[in-house]
Amino acid sequence: MSTEREPLLDHTQNVTEENEDNDPISLAGLKIVLVGKTGAGKSATGNTILGRNAFMSGKSHESVTTECREEHFQYEHKTLSVIDTPGVCDTKFSVERVENGLSRMMSHSGTYIFLLVLNLRTGFNVEEKNAVNWIFEQLGESAFKHTIILYTNLDYLEGDFLEELVYKRDDMAKIINLCEKRFHGFDNKQPASDRQVAELMTKIKVMLQDNRRNGMKCYTESSYREAQKDIASRRKTQNDKGIALRVSLGIGLIIAVAGYVVRVLSAWPSLIATSLNVGGVAMALGAGLGITARYIQHQREKEKNPYRTYKDFF
Repeated sequence: MSTEREPLLDHTQNVTEENEDNDPISLAGLKIVLVGKTGAGKSATGNTILGRNAFMSGKSHESVTTECREEHFQYEHKTLSVIDTPGVCDTKFSVERVENGLSRMMSHSGTYIFLLVLNLRTGFNVEEKNAVNWIFEQLGESAFKHTIILYTNLDYLEGDFLEELVYKRDDMAKIINLCEKRFHGFDNKQPASDRQVAELMTKIKVMLQDNRRNGMKCYTESSYREAQKDIASRRKTQNDKGIALRVSLGIGLIIAVAGYVVRVLSAWPSLIATSLNVGGVAMALGAGLGITARYIQHQREKEKNPYRTYKDFF
């Protein structure tokens, strides 16, 4: 698309009529953050919302976006922004780089909502689950209340209804329920279609209105800081457990060796004493080996999946 679309005006639904205090929902300054796994179609989705090719996008499963980038657009005579983010689970980028980029982006003041971009063609596989777990651990569990799932490649439906497809699988249904049953679909091959964007903006307004009615605060930079404090606390707990495991392993081995030495040096071992020593050695060795096995398994899982989280949502 060579020219920018005219500013959108929403004529699809008057959500202010349902507001109990009759105070209209304003989208002025709202930041719409696109999050998801590499290759989900975040950049193309951003371009569709903007009505212009502002973000570089591609058809490959490798991330084209390398840094968080913000672009502005007009809706109902208000200025909003779309923020594109690097894809999660891209082997080209370290977890630390993606995490630092997200942290810099979320340090700016403002009201944020999130579009979790999922590709209908790839489904909701293990890698997608790892990505979503990591994203919402970073943002905090409260971010689900400020998120709409956006499915790309809507042309994949081939006449089927989006609602029917996403509820056929339990894993998809669970993530939808976490997001209060809010989802939408885009066909980014038809970026000139204003209707799909207008319907999304209406759903965003309804979400903001519902959250306000339920007494829920907007998601801001302070919400992100709280989520990071929670991660730091979980990380400290995990590190403390690792230290405890190593200490227990050392104590177990010391007991085992001591028991063996006592058994050997016993000048006049009785049958009972020998049995007790052998049993003590076996128990200590077993405990030590069990602790070692669990610690090694945890480390291997962490190395295999660098996006491993302290809490899994599904």
